[in-house]
Amino acid sequence: MPKLRWAWMFGLILAGCSGQTLKPVKLLKGHGDSVRAIAFSPDGHRIVSGSGDFSVRVWDVATGEAVDVFEAEHDGEVNAVVFYPDGRRVASASDDGSIVIWDLERRDVVKAVFEHKDEVKGLAITPDGRRLISASDDGEALILDAQTGAVVARFKGHERSVRSVTAAPDGHTVFTGAKDNLILGWDIETLEIRHRLEGHEDAIYSLAVAPNGQWLASGGEDKTVRIWDLRTGEMRFTLLKHSEDVNGVAISPDGALLATAGGDDQVLLLETGNFHLSRPVKRSRRGVYAVAFSPDGQWLAAAGREELIKLYPLAEAAP
Repeated sequence: MPKLRWAWMFGLILAGCSGQTLKPVKLLKGHGDSVRAIAFSPDGHRIVSGSGDFSVRVWDVATGEAVDVFEAEHDGEVNAVVFYPDGRRVASASDDGSIVIWDLERRDVVKAVFEHKDEVKGLAITPDGRRLISASDDGEALILDAQTGAVVARFKGHERSVRSVTAAPDGHTVFTGAKDNLILGWDIETLEIRHRLEGHEDAIYSLAVAPNGQWLASGGEDKTVRIWDLRTGEMRFTLLKHSEDVNGVAISPDGALLATAGGDDQVLLLETGNFHLSRPVKRSRRGVYAVAFSPDGQWLAAAGREELIKLYPLAEAAP
């Protein structure tokens, strides 16, 4: 990307910010170590979290209380969590190499999958809830039957550790990011590579596809957030606001906002029309690992090394 665009985008971000600082109004406390991953339930009433304390917790958004705590299965940091589309199950992935499917109604384990040979860093679920996709330091992305945990296929398109994964809204395309600095988009049935996105200068830690399926946001160890046009395969923007690793990216349900989580203790909230900062977000005291929007777009959740989950009301972020 030309240096002019890099400099222009940096100035654009600094200049576009306005309004009062967005502050959290709820703090979800209970984990005994950093919170590595968060996800909202489809109805927005619950949040599932994974932590460095090896546990998975399910929280009531209204009360801020943990309604379920699962501690017995993982023997390593929990790096990724997903809610199933029906809201009845969650899945989690850990440094111990396992993927665990949990039944929230029975409050029990459906299946613990030990098919990876190294730490599992990412997890995604298709919109129809039929497939789970994992990303691991062993260089593979596994496709699992989301109901039984059985391995359906193995994607081996990357040359190094796979650190992030997301499923596109079309239900057929999966995107993975890796330490080979590549983002690959591939067909979940045939494993055929459809997109090869090059531009990052280090490992890609986070991915999110816009609800319309037309663009993708990525963040990684090179401290950048990059915006990709999936119709052309071109990189549209490089955002340079973070001074440390970009650990998480999330796009609001209407596609109007992009949130990013940085190891520099920052959460950024940007308008996707021009990638101006929508509102400044109160800086955390320690690094941020994950961000997520509620399905109704009313809340932004952020979590990290502070060992808690912060909830920000997005009605206050409206222009």
